[in-house]
Amino acid sequence: SPIYPSLPSGAQKFYCTKVYDGDTLTLEDGTRVRLLGIDTPELKEKEAFALEAKDYTKRYCHGKHIYLSFESDNNNNDDNKDHYGRLLAFIWVPLNSNKQWLCINEGLVASGLAHAYSPSKSKKVHNYDKLLALQKIARANKKGKWKIYKQYNVIITPNGSAFHKCKRKNKAESDCKHLSRSKHLTIIPSSVGYDRGLHPCRNCFD
Repeated sequence: SPIYPSLPSGAQKFYCTKVYDGDTLTLEDGTRVRLLGIDTPELKEKEAFALEAKDYTKRYCHGKHIYLSFESDNNNNDDNKDHYGRLLAFIWVPLNSNKQWLCINEGLVASGLAHAYSPSKSKKVHNYDKLLALQKIARANKKGKWKIYKQYNVIITPNGSAFHKCKRKNKAESDCKHLSRSKHLTIIPSSVGYDRGLHPCRNCFD
């Protein structure tokens, strides 16, 4: 469950003034926050369930106090930013008069409005296994974007964190620039890729 009995230690209180999409929002001081460990459908690309993902985050965060926790033990915000200057965080909101706490990152995945995301196999967040478990349950129950999900074959490399689009059905061939020098390509079902914690390549599936 994405609901916890208490806040993680060191969580910091902020006020949310704007929600851009399911995984990006802005704080009162103008800092933009990117939710860690997940990826929601893109609004700009008009991807399915992008609006629902934004509505989920907006319902819990917009115009409200929220709490942020970070992957690093260091609460210096500059150390928790990505190369775009966005603060990378887990977002927490109170439920039932502060008796319970919802992790928005996990809640989006559990609702089928995001998939688990890691930029590389060496940079996984601490709760990545839980995100994958929530994702698997959401897919099995056809929640959110998984309602319209159809199985397809994808290409993977031995060490990559993404899966890639097949150029031809059942052939380990791809036009993706990221695979131009790759060897040992393997075809797997997309569901297996998701279950392994891989994400769709942003070059192939944009």
